[in-house]
Amino acid sequence: MHIFLRCSILCCCFLITLNGICGVAQNKWQLKVKVEKGVLLLGEPLVIHYSIKNIGSVEQRFENYEDMRPILVSEDGETFKEIVRPRRPDPQPVAKLVSSSVLPNQSQTYSEVLLLDLSRVIRIGGSGAWLIFPRAGKFYVKVRYADPNDPAEDISTIRIEEPKGMDAEAWNIYRDEGVFRYVQYDGFIGRVEYSNKKRYDQFYMGGKDSKDILARVEKIIKEFPDTTYGRILQNVRTKGQNPIVGQPAEPKDASAYLNEATKELEAQWYDVKGFPKEHPEENEQYLDQVQQWFDERGEEKISEDEFGRRSAELLKTCVKKHSKPLSQEEWKRRYAQYDAEAKANQAKKKGKEEEWRRKYGAIKEIEQTAFAVSKTTADFYRLYQEGLEKLLKEAKDDDLKRKIQETLADLPKQRKQQEEFDEQQRQRREAFEKQHK
Repeated sequence: MHIFLRCSILCCCFLITLNGICGVAQNKWQLKVKVEKGVLLLGEPLVIHYSIKNIGSVEQRFENYEDMRPILVSEDGETFKEIVRPRRPDPQPVAKLVSSSVLPNQSQTYSEVLLLDLSRVIRIGGSGAWLIFPRAGKFYVKVRYADPNDPAEDISTIRIEEPKGMDAEAWNIYRDEGVFRYVQYDGFIGRVEYSNKKRYDQFYMGGKDSKDILARVEKIIKEFPDTTYGRILQNVRTKGQNPIVGQPAEPKDASAYLNEATKELEAQWYDVKGFPKEHPEENEQYLDQVQQWFDERGEEKISEDEFGRRSAELLKTCVKKHSKPLSQEEWKRRYAQYDAEAKANQAKKKGKEEEWRRKYGAIKEIEQTAFAVSKTTADFYRLYQEGLEKLLKEAKDDDLKRKIQETLADLPKQRKQQEEFDEQQRQRREAFEKQHK
């Protein structure tokens, strides 16, 4: 069982479906946010890094959807508003890994570039733009992991300043809706067509002509190369994006390399899915090495791209060294069996989840309601406790009563951990403000 648990975190190396243990255990997450620069100029994109750590005692599933990672911004540190991040459709959209398993004390790290907020229209210099930070001043940026079982969040503070000197001259050219979009979309300003023949250039450009945007970009790079805005645009231009007909140059993630390696092996009739069971010792050695690279990636010692390349090459080497290709008929028979087992396990898992919701769903509803309406940690736990106590009085099912009692008994410990985390966040904010006064 240990092999399959570890296999799932390593980007589904062998494409085996992991059916996690369904039950009443809550996820335990800790979220940490770090901004690349604490002080930015108007219109300068914010590069934000964040890691989500499993601080629980069992393996947890991390869902990497944008909706699960809302970003909120505030100017007073009290009232936060969620931003709407722009989404640039790729000319040839591909499915990306959006979920993974995280072992205890392990973390997943991600980065994001923030500039535009589509939830509001800010007018700067008469040009419509959706800037997250539309004016000089202090802003609070909150990242939240919206796990309904155990939400986590962290806050970082930044300061926006007015450009001065040569930066101010470059800003007068840079402060344009088209240029803002050019930066947010990594230089993508060209026409895109999907199979349904609908065009999206008006969405991207807001009606502005691509040549005008490129002229502004080239003017800033040529006349103001050593300014903040000149360096921003030089960096965007060198990311590999064709300036007229955009073609994304985004690096592949680890799962893409592993999927390619798996397909290559399966095309030669290797039983990749059955390898862990038939060669457990060799599989364990493979996973040990990939786990080491995985940890190095989390510590930013190697890139996501390098992690994917190494893992994929080692997978091919390991499978070819310790197993032989099957006949086409035998390979198809085995894979049909794997598919049937996966469907049966999925149905079993779904049944357990439905049974849990039927028995204990009322507890989850109370928790989610308390989280939605509370403004402080104290409010949340007070409302959560009151709701559970009321439910306990009304409950008739013995299993439900037992679960409510267990949850109530665990609340003081949960609250203490959250309050300690909140205090750490408060101290971090105070330290940051003191440093940037």
